[in-house]
Amino acid sequence: MKENIKAFLIGVIVIAIVSWLSLWGMDTFENWYIGLLSMASPLIGAFITSAMARDRKVILSTLLAVPSAIILGIENSIWQLLGKGSDFPGFKGFVTLVGLQLITAIILCSIGGLLGLLVSKKKPNLKQ
Repeated sequence: MKENIKAFLIGVIVIAIVSWLSLWGMDTFENWYIGLLSMASPLIGAFITSAMARDRKVILSTLLAVPSAIILGIENSIWQLLGKGSDFPGFKGFVTLVGLQLITAIILCSIGGLLGLLVSKKKPNLKQ
């Protein structure tokens, strides 16, 4: 159980770090593909969570969609507070963005969880 909680928390931390780095990158490099990195952060975090978790890998990975959506909403709010252009301003924009990102994050986290499950499967020992 502790390993699953640890894997989930590491997934949340990875999502936060990738999102914040992409936010910094958008300000520094001003390239559109840096924004895609922020949107892909749930996939990366879910993959790591699923690879590290002991059991219930896909469920834990899919649950990462909730903190992922909230992190992206907070990132958008901070972006707006810094005086940058935001497509979803204010509290209503925050709620709208979290709702939209939740749908996307569920799909991405499920895919990342399945990929992590495939990677973490142990190969059978044929030397018996």
